[in-house]
Amino acid sequence: MAAARFWRLTGMVPAAADGLELSGLQLRLAGADVAGTLSATIAPEAGSLAALSDGDLQTSCAFAAAAVREPGFGFVWDLGSALDVDSFRVGSAPSAASAARWLEVATLQSSTNGQVWQTVLTAGRIAWPGAAAWTDSLQAYQPLRLRAVRQALGRVHPPGEVGGVSVRAMGLRVLKDMEFGGPGRIWGTTKAKGTPNVPTRSRVVLLRQRDKALARETWSDAATGAFEFRNIDTRQAWLVLAEDAAGGFRPVAASQLVAEVQA
Repeated sequence: MAAARFWRLTGMVPAAADGLELSGLQLRLAGADVAGTLSATIAPEAGSLAALSDGDLQTSCAFAAAAVREPGFGFVWDLGSALDVDSFRVGSAPSAASAARWLEVATLQSSTNGQVWQTVLTAGRIAWPGAAAWTDSLQAYQPLRLRAVRQALGRVHPPGEVGGVSVRAMGLRVLKDMEFGGPGRIWGTTKAKGTPNVPTRSRVVLLRQRDKALARETWSDAATGAFEFRNIDTRQAWLVLAEDAAGGFRPVAASQLVAEVQA
């Protein structure tokens, strides 16, 4: 990876909706810690930011749920000079609630000037290591590649069609479910503003909040405006964007949504 003076952790998703609490946060290179001055874009609600870099896993720093949801929330390191980083590690809080306030998804970025940022790696589904414990060095989260999915399907079904559905199409759906699937549900209605508001048909897309990757898309019902996304990962944050079918209104977005478990 290219050396850089400034590094930051952003796009963070906690394990639950009650905020984030950690006891350590450290950049790494070849299994060793990289020293730097750590800051946060929003002040913690409890504890000191110094607790994240003092090496003591019995001291922690906590951030409110509203702060974590703020656009651009993150941690920034100034290394003083351009240095290389290949991973990072996270320390869990010693409290009984540390599992619920754990960090599950985060993106590491670098910058030469602290203004223009480049994504280096994204760690996803970070496993909670237990209370007051470090994770191993976290590197890029690599989902199954489409080729691997097709090969796996090909071992089960010969090339061609299975029940009228092509193996290629099955591979695309399996890949999407590996990335975005889960037990959750996101739903709502699309309406045109008025007195009263009137249901309207819209194209609705579901995007992953941290990187705006397209997860699902559908059309809302013309009569009721209702739409629904099923089988969605409940451990990630989502953004829903609705575009009026007739083009008479500006698109409307709802961000930082969490899929609810289906009954």
